[in-house]
Amino acid sequence: MERPLRPAFFVGVASSHLNKIIYTAIVVPDKIYPMDLYNALSRTNVEVDANYGWITSKGRYVSSEQAAELALETNLLDKVVKHLTTEDYQGSWRIS
Repeated sequence: MERPLRPAFFVGVASSHLNKIIYTAIVVPDKIYPMDLYNALSRTNVEVDANYGWITSKGRYVSSEQAAELALETNLLDKVVKHLTTEDYQGSWRIS
């Protein structure tokens, strides 16, 4: 069953070679908080969505709302939440 694994940001990178913007997800590295990655990316020439989502066990990027539903379905949360945050679900990527 699909479940959220790691927080990620959805970003757009301008390609001068292809003359378009390429959209992709950037996963938050181990022992880094999402806001630290957001601050680093916002200083570059990358368009960053301010709200982070999650990468699932199937490799999909989902919004924090969808991740909250998946986490509840897979018993990763004890309570119902509207948006999955790193405080609600810490996972193994988090600083211990």
